[in-house]
Amino acid sequence: MNKIGFCSGILSIIISFLQSIPLGIYFDSGISSYTSISLSMFSNNNVDFFIWGTIDQSTLVVQSWLEVNLISFFMLNLFMIITGIITIVGSTIERMSGKAIMSLNSLLILIVIIYISIFIPLNSIELIGITIDFMGLFTSLGNGYYILIINIILALVAIRSHPLETE
Repeated sequence: MNKIGFCSGILSIIISFLQSIPLGIYFDSGISSYTSISLSMFSNNNVDFFIWGTIDQSTLVVQSWLEVNLISFFMLNLFMIITGIITIVGSTIERMSGKAIMSLNSLLILIVIIYISIFIPLNSIELIGITIDFMGLFTSLGNGYYILIINIILALVAIRSHPLETE
């Protein structure tokens, strides 16, 4: 079993569904609160962008990509869910077919990164109603984007280290 590929699949599923990763609860002057790592891809004009949709921080309106744009829903949310599932399945197959599934994983993650980096700024008026330029995007990247980069690195390492059955 390819443990690195399995971790990449779990990371893909976490990015697909969660807004943040909770780190723990702490007590500060009698007030309970928690710390977490936000999984937003980027933030612009008080709007946080996630794989699953957007949150407007000024009005706390949550929108799924399914409500906003069907193409973005398929390119972001469904691709990451499919990536997580096939990676977990592919990491258990110790043949060339498992390695091919792991290659598909890295291809789908690369498509998601390209879609976030290029197509969201190009179509930002249609998608969310505000303009996002390329430099504005790259200056407001969130933790989720960097976790996505770590995920593609894990996927590439998993392809390289995928065990094959010897007979």
